[in-house]
Amino acid sequence: MLAGRYAVAAERLTVETLALGLPSATLTASLTAQDLTGNAVVEDAMAKVLDSVKSGGTIAFSTWPPELLIGRSFTLVGSYMPPPPPGVSPPPQWGDPNIVRERLGTAVTEIVFDRDRMNFPALSLPGYRAVIERTAGPMLKLVEMLSASDPARLTEFRREYDALLAPYFENNILRQDYLLTRATKR
Repeated sequence: MLAGRYAVAAERLTVETLALGLPSATLTASLTAQDLTGNAVVEDAMAKVLDSVKSGGTIAFSTWPPELLIGRSFTLVGSYMPPPPPGVSPPPQWGDPNIVRERLGTAVTEIVFDRDRMNFPALSLPGYRAVIERTAGPMLKLVEMLSASDPARLTEFRREYDALLAPYFENNILRQDYLLTRATKR
């Protein structure tokens, strides 16, 4: 999707791929889709991406803006979880162009931002939530934790989550907007 949009021939990197330890300046392009920003040590992962791309190569990734559905969902889930370890930043921060610019710093030039939308089909909000509760890591952990320790709080969370989803749901489609970032490695 992003590669086609920007006509970038890219190799898709995930946190698991980065753990293999690619040699420095190996890739001509890097394309990631939320994999890095969901990582607890996202700054380390991005440093590995920057290190693995050759000078003049393209770095492109998509992230969740904090003010839109998935960013707001991360914030809501986080409000029910124990605080993260020191130094771990919330994933939606990577959805703010100002923070992206700051974190990429002088390692890149020609930063371009764009927004796009993923339309997720769903028969109902509770149905969508049920899928997410079984498949999305942070949500899965929260449901497991609250099911065991505080079922009433889980019911409260589900009510809040469904209310958060409602403005983004129309005609059996849940809108999930994201930020696209593309830059050239110095």
